Amino acid sequence: MKVEFFADGRVAQCTFDDLTNYDLDQKGYSSTLGLQDVLLASRYLGWFAHFVEKYALTSQSLGIFVRAQRLVIHPSFYSRFSPKLPAMDTLRIVHVGRTSLVIRQDLQMKEAGDLIATAFTQAVLVNLNTRRSSPLPESYTRSFSDVMKLPRPVIFDDQPDFETQRRNRYDYKVVVAHEDTDFYKHAQYDSYIKYCIDCARFGARQRAYSAIQDDLSAYSITEMSIQYLNESVLNDELLVTSCEDKSNPHKIHFSIKKHGRQIVLCTISFGVTILLAKM
Repeated sequence: MKVEFFADGRVAQCTFDDLTNYDLDQKGYSSTLGLQDVLLASRYLGWFAHFVEKYALTSQSLGIFVRAQRLVIHPSFYSRFSPKLPAMDTLRIVHVGRTSLVIRQDLQMKEAGDLIATAFTQAVLVNLNTRRSSPLPESYTRSFSDVMKLPRPVIFDDQPDFETQRRNRYDYKVVVAHEDTDFYKHAQYDSYIKYCIDCARFGARQRAYSAIQDDLSAYSITEMSIQYLNESVLNDELLVTSCEDKSNPHKIHFSIKKHGRQIVLCTISFGVTILLAKM
């Protein structure tokens, strides 16, 4: 991967010779996890390694954590994209608040220019001793004073009342496995996405939903938003609850709880794959 910086280091471009090392099978769930890996790789090299170190955002007592994400998968991913072709991810800071910031990423085919995916990630600075959010350094907010005036992009959707909605609902239990954890044995961010997709896959087989039924891989994923509220560790038992959106049957909401406490909220919008659309 090649990383270049522009606009005094405020914009980064990460270029991939190809994306064949990522699990991009153009079938909804695997594609989403693969795209998350691509975006994470470029976010680390194009933002964390540069912006964070330049402004000394981390220390022994401070850490950067993802609070929420929104991923939009564009139609060209299912129609024109090939992982064998070079791709480019452009990263920029689009909002800075008191304790958090929002990074926008636009992943596109380098030569054709077609957008593959757009992602918004809210990252928050946390005091590791108190586990509470901490103000961003003054040097950082001063450098991004113009961005602080911009409205924060809407990253996370409103959620339904999971306790009262009983129709078009499916519950799924999962235990955090070793392969789902990081060095500190905490469940990784994308593990929660996998848990939600697994819940939807079993729910579709059981025809728990009115529109998304049978084989989940027959449906593309068009958009996903997720909010991280707390953490889980190796061997924790989690309850994943899914329910269909009342106004859009192709949208499914998810709640993940540990010991009755909500730790993750997620919404995934499904479409029809390009293969089915041609039928």
